[in-house]
Amino acid sequence: MKKVLKVLAAIALVIAIVFIGYLETGHYNADERAAEYVATNENDNYITYDKGSNVGFIFYPGGKVESSAYSYLSEIDANVYIAKFPFELAMFDYDIADEVITDNPQVDTWYIGGHSLGGVFANRFAVNNQELFSGVVFLGSYPAEGDDSTLPGLAFFGDQDLVVGDYNEQLSKFGQSTEVEILTNGNHSGFGNYGQQKGDSELSTDLLIAQQEKIVEDINNFIKQ
Repeated sequence: MKKVLKVLAAIALVIAIVFIGYLETGHYNADERAAEYVATNENDNYITYDKGSNVGFIFYPGGKVESSAYSYLSEIDANVYIAKFPFELAMFDYDIADEVITDNPQVDTWYIGGHSLGGVFANRFAVNNQELFSGVVFLGSYPAEGDDSTLPGLAFFGDQDLVVGDYNEQLSKFGQSTEVEILTNGNHSGFGNYGQQKGDSELSTDLLIAQQEKIVEDINNFIKQ
């Protein structure tokens, strides 16, 4: 019996080492374009771009992507708060939005959104706290099964996104209150400024800028409805 327990303990240790290795490798750092946008404040849990607005937009980054890679979203006509997660994975602290809201009582209208895996968990928090939000934004993302919401939504997919794949397969996961926009020549990596994501299509700088400008423009229209 002791030998069996030792073997199981050894297997568990190997699994733990492999899992930790996975968490600590393969991250995407923000590139030079991200540095063009200067935050007004940053703490251990989120980055703030404060415009003195009473509207706030909380954003959850994609899996293993540095938070500041989404700094272009500071162009949105609202206070923007970009979450920071352990190992840059939203699943480990997806209720961080509660802290953002508590820390910023001057904001009385809240929206939340996220990219890829971040969008899944941003929506999950919104589903569990629908009374706090006026809408949800998905960038190359979609609701997980069972995370149904009646909140207004805005979802973007790039027609060259090879990470999500065929976006048509994801459309049925959205409720009737969500508007879906297809970005011509858009890809998965273009939702942030962190370079080329593994397995994705390539995107020129001009097309990346166009993708992000369209996102900002349409989110602005969404929050002003």
